[in-house]
Amino acid sequence: MDALMKNGYFDLALAVYEDFKEDGLVAESTTFMILAKGLCKAGRMEEMLEILQRMRDNLCKPDVFAYTAMIKILVSEGNLDASLRVWDEMKRDEIKPDVMAYGTLVMGLCRD
Repeated sequence: MDALMKNGYFDLALAVYEDFKEDGLVAESTTFMILAKGLCKAGRMEEMLEILQRMRDNLCKPDVFAYTAMIKILVSEGNLDASLRVWDEMKRDEIKPDVMAYGTLVMGLCRD
């Protein structure tokens, strides 16, 4: 899934994930993060938010590093509205941003 996401085959990666679930395999935080970061890169925020909810439902809430990675991708794509949306999700999950999270968001805002 990671290779597919990194090479822009977002729909195919999601299909592999669905096959993964149908076969009874259980996703872990790494799997969810591969999907979430790929969907961030593609600008597919609604689907990414669904993945975040699946993470929460499976008791593997994203940590500050996961949220920072998503924000970094969105900032690098120039998608500041989405990065602020992810920031709000981080606050919703009661994750305290660290220096890297703040720095990533501030750099994106300054560039804009």
